[in-house]
Amino acid sequence: AMPAIKSANKALASLSKQDIQELKSYSLVPKAVTQTIEAVMILLKEKKPNDWTVTRQIISRPDFLERLQSFDSDAIQPEVISKLERVVKDPDFTPDKVGQTGSFACRSLCIWAHAVYNYYHMEKRVAPKREQLIQAQEILNEANGHYTDAAAELRTVTSELLVLKATYGAARNEADELESKIVKSKQRFTVAEGLKTALEGQQEKWQEELQQIDIEVNNTLKASFLSAVTLTYGRGLTREYREVLREKWENICQWKGSFVLADHLTPPNHQREWVIAGLPSDVTSFENACCVWQCWTEKCVKWPLVIDPQKRAFSWLTKWLPKTEILKHPNSATSADAKRRFYAKIEQCIEIGFPCIITDVGEKLDPYLGPILQKKYVEEPSGSGMYRIQITEDHSVNYDLDFKLVLCCMETSPKFSNEVHSSVNVINFTAVDGSLDDQVLSSIVACKKPELEESMRQNLTSIAGNKKLLAGYEEQLLAELENSGQDLLANSMLIQNLQKLKQTTHYISKQLSEAEAAKQEIKSLREGYKPVADLVSRVYHIASRLRVLSPFYAFSFEFIINIANKAIRAKQDVALQLYKYITQALQPSHRLTFALLLATTVDRFANELTESDVHLLYKLPILAVEFSQLPVRPPWITAEVWGLLNVLQKHDSVGNLARLCRHIISNSDEWMAWASAGIVNPPPLKGISAYQTFLISHCFGQGTVAAGWAYVKTVLGEEYASSEGEALKKVVTECGPRMPVLFVISSNVDPLSAVMRLAEECGIENVQEISAGVGVSSLIKTAAQTNTWLFIHNVHLLDTFQFFQQLADSETEASSQFRLFLTTQSSQDLPVHLIEQSVKYSFSSETGIKSTMQREFWERVIPVVDDEYSYLTLHKTLVFSLCAFHAVVVERCKYGSLGWSSGVTFDDSDLSTSLAQIELLFERASGSMDWHAVTYIVGHINYGGRTGDPSDLNVITSLAQQFISKAQLGLNPLKVEDNTYAEPPPCDYVAHDSMNCTGLSEEAFIERKKMESRVFLESVPCVLQGLGKRAPTVDGAEVMKICETIAKGLPATFDVAKAETNIVRNEMTRYNELLKRVRDDTEMVKEAVQGTAMVTSAVQRTIDRLMRNALPEEWLQMSFCTLDGLVEWVRGLKKRCEYFRNGTKSNVYWIPAYYQPVALCADLLQSYARRNNAPLTDVVLKFSVGGLGSMTVTGLRAVGCAWDASVGALSPGASSDPFPPLTVTATEASPLDPEELCVVLPVYLHPNRHVTTTRGATVSTMVFEVTLPCSCLPEKLILAGAALVAEQ
Repeated sequence: AMPAIKSANKALASLSKQDIQELKSYSLVPKAVTQTIEAVMILLKEKKPNDWTVTRQIISRPDFLERLQSFDSDAIQPEVISKLERVVKDPDFTPDKVGQTGSFACRSLCIWAHAVYNYYHMEKRVAPKREQLIQAQEILNEANGHYTDAAAELRTVTSELLVLKATYGAARNEADELESKIVKSKQRFTVAEGLKTALEGQQEKWQEELQQIDIEVNNTLKASFLSAVTLTYGRGLTREYREVLREKWENICQWKGSFVLADHLTPPNHQREWVIAGLPSDVTSFENACCVWQCWTEKCVKWPLVIDPQKRAFSWLTKWLPKTEILKHPNSATSADAKRRFYAKIEQCIEIGFPCIITDVGEKLDPYLGPILQKKYVEEPSGSGMYRIQITEDHSVNYDLDFKLVLCCMETSPKFSNEVHSSVNVINFTAVDGSLDDQVLSSIVACKKPELEESMRQNLTSIAGNKKLLAGYEEQLLAELENSGQDLLANSMLIQNLQKLKQTTHYISKQLSEAEAAKQEIKSLREGYKPVADLVSRVYHIASRLRVLSPFYAFSFEFIINIANKAIRAKQDVALQLYKYITQALQPSHRLTFALLLATTVDRFANELTESDVHLLYKLPILAVEFSQLPVRPPWITAEVWGLLNVLQKHDSVGNLARLCRHIISNSDEWMAWASAGIVNPPPLKGISAYQTFLISHCFGQGTVAAGWAYVKTVLGEEYASSEGEALKKVVTECGPRMPVLFVISSNVDPLSAVMRLAEECGIENVQEISAGVGVSSLIKTAAQTNTWLFIHNVHLLDTFQFFQQLADSETEASSQFRLFLTTQSSQDLPVHLIEQSVKYSFSSETGIKSTMQREFWERVIPVVDDEYSYLTLHKTLVFSLCAFHAVVVERCKYGSLGWSSGVTFDDSDLSTSLAQIELLFERASGSMDWHAVTYIVGHINYGGRTGDPSDLNVITSLAQQFISKAQLGLNPLKVEDNTYAEPPPCDYVAHDSMNCTGLSEEAFIERKKMESRVFLESVPCVLQGLGKRAPTVDGAEVMKICETIAKGLPATFDVAKAETNIVRNEMTRYNELLKRVRDDTEMVKEAVQGTAMVTSAVQRTIDRLMRNALPEEWLQMSFCTLDGLVEWVRGLKKRCEYFRNGTKSNVYWIPAYYQPVALCADLLQSYARRNNAPLTDVVLKFSVGGLGSMTVTGLRAVGCAWDASVGALSPGASSDPFPPLTVTATEASPLDPEELCVVLPVYLHPNRHVTTTRGATVSTMVFEVTLPCSCLPEKLILAGAALVAEQ
């Protein structure tokens, strides 16, 4: 039924208003339409219409279709069905037939009517069944209700069962999980225990490392600054200067602690490798190694050049880089073939990337190295990754980036040019005081206990190696932990590896502890040799500083160590042997300097002295200026000496010298007696040290040298004061064939004669003597293969020193008996390495006439006179007289300008030449002797020819005449007026020492002591610089005080326009220039100290000189003649300026104030000549003491004589009073009275009488000559060196 209804409804739904409108449009209604409309009306319960018009109205209603579509099929009544049945049963009322009418609406309505009819009848049959269905459904619903309740109850029970099952399963799973966790926890606990054991002790260590890392991170900027300035500015300085600068840099950036460059720039493994390779353990050495390592990085554009006089860097590099090419830098002596081989080796190293060390680098670099040093390599354009470097314009080679280069300069203090500094990074490996202690100790122990030193070396290597392994294992441990993931306890292999590492680390740590304990034990054993090593180190540092006194004083570290080891093997006093070998190279005037510095160094390290105590020796005059008011002094003590004594008292205000001045005042007589005795005994003040005794003696002036030797004896021992170095024979025996013996040319000695005598003593028959020149190298090569002694004069004049390299080369054959002797002047032209690697021997004449006579007459002349001088065998008295004459001439050389005004020197060749010429003269005279000729040859030619000074020539001729005339009479030439000497037989003379033999007075002895003291005091401060524990920093306050003192003492400049004469105008101009220079220099120094001006080399030299109480060289060149120190010079300058400011009236002239006092004499001569119309050549000056004259000269003092006012003449002796004023009168020349005893005295502006100019020339300071009466023979005053000298 329902499908029919649905099809009916579908048919109705297809109807539209147009379809109904079409139905209304029928005018003639077909039967089928009528039937259809009737069936619709029956179902709609409408009355059957009578005509079509009514029907059309019903159809036209708006709700017609809606009524049809909403028709309730279930509500049809039977009567409606019966009415409808009549229509439906009609055979013509079918959808198909109705559709034939052409009306789509009728057909659809027909289908709907049939469907309603069919639905009614089907519903009628289905209704009972529906009721049954409803009843059955109700029963089913009831049953379903019961079922639902049972199902719900079942579901409840089932859910409860499921919950119980789930709870059981969860509990079971939880139990299984707990059991698994228990097992895993036990395993993890076991693993944790293993991990805890493996990492035991690491937490604290890592915490410390983390704290250190935090500190380093916070200090990164500061460390970068300190690293940059150290690498840039500190690498070229020695340790003491670096410490001073580093302290300032640390204060600038507020760095806490001490900055160590290697800890910030170098990996620890590199530092351990350096220790194993033998790098010294001091901070400076590690800093230098770090600088070298940084120069090898790609970012650095320069290779390193290390200053390595002790070869510490070279030894370390060769061990750290065992596969290294070592080449020797070419120099002027290198042949062209050797240079080509050198270039080829360098190029080979560059191409294969092989490390290279170039040694023996001098102050100049080979131009060939320029592109290599600046790393001017470029990548090839092909893109192959290869590099090339252009060596020359037409030559280039492949460049391997693994190539490394180091240049080593073995010189002590090289002076590199700016060009060299711009090409390389200069790194200073020079060891200063304290840096060499470990190295020296190792050498000493290796010599005395080689097994102990070997144990120490192995121990250090073991410690470094174990530390390296330990660090490697720690890195491996961290790597294992890093790669293990987040769950460390789940990695059992990690624990096993960690345990293995722990065991290995524990084993290594145990070995390290044992090695450290062994190290301490070995170190304690080595400490027994530390005093000797410390002494050797101090001796080396003092000896290395001696080079500032002379280029000849160059001592290598190897030389010092070799001498020390020789002394140890021979069981000798090491310090004494070092002292002897060093002093054998020193001039006598410098031996006390070395001995005193050695003694003060020993006292300083024994805490007996401080560094300020040592420097007080030359700072006394400067410090004395600070005292404006002094206690009343005894009248016999000068103001200068009293000021120095007060400085000593103030310096030791709480010590033994605190009562020095009071003690002198209270015990004036004792002190005066002590000073008058020549200061040879200890001073009256008790309880003072040896050094304080030396300082007090120095203050009094005359006994500085003697007191210095007394101090040396007290501290070091008697043998140090009496030692004159090793004997030449021992030196020649020990030097060997490859080490030359180097002699410095000095006065009064002839090294060749000594070598010839030694060769005869040693049985050497072939001794060759040549002068430096072409062909020296080939001659040495030939002589070295035979038992020949070769003597080369003036080796400093050579252009090349290739012979030395050939001789040092082990490939060059050399006989064991071959020896090479060289003579040289103290010249800068001689290579430093030649001086350092030679045995230096300084010949100096022994003190006294007796020793000279012993050497010349008994040891040298007498053994050969019978063989070589046959005629002189009959005249041994003449030979003895000539030897005595030579001894006296040589002895006078030690008295400075009093001995010889021109400073001339003599040597053994003068005596040999004189003997040979007299022998020749004797032969030609057929056995007779022309005594006048002998006197002339000896006095005027051989000895007098060495000097151009007239006064010196007078002394030489007087001495020659005196000695030869006594020989002519057969008298003892050394017998003097006071009968000091007996007159032995002619062939058995014994010479003695006496100043009377030289003709000099006691004043000369005093002047000699002053001269020795002056030379000594000038050399001490030069060597003292750099010997302290710290750098010789300049005390700014002290320098400022000195400059202010100088400025305060300087007078105002002169108004030249107010000068009275041209002479005075010229003098004022000179003083104005000097005053301007002094003021400018002091202002420049003050600005430099304050930091407002640059400290140039000239300023630094000025500061150094001022700090030593010495005049700067620039001031000295512009100054008046003087020997004074800085303080006394300023006083003298002020006094001279005051003289000119007060005017030069009354024709009284103070000679010391004039630069050119000879102009005064010239003016007087010219005025007289013009006034009297006389030729200038006929006018002379007449001098007299007292009386009236045209001019009076003052400010002179007599030397070698004194004015005896009682007789009005000069007499022998000395006087401390100024010379009386000299009256000068111009007059025409007239002959002297032959019966009147007169002597011609030269007048000098400078006590030295001859001075050296800036160009090295020696000029006389004589102004004019004065003829004065004398009360003795003029020859006696001439021999005494009598002269008038301007006051200082």
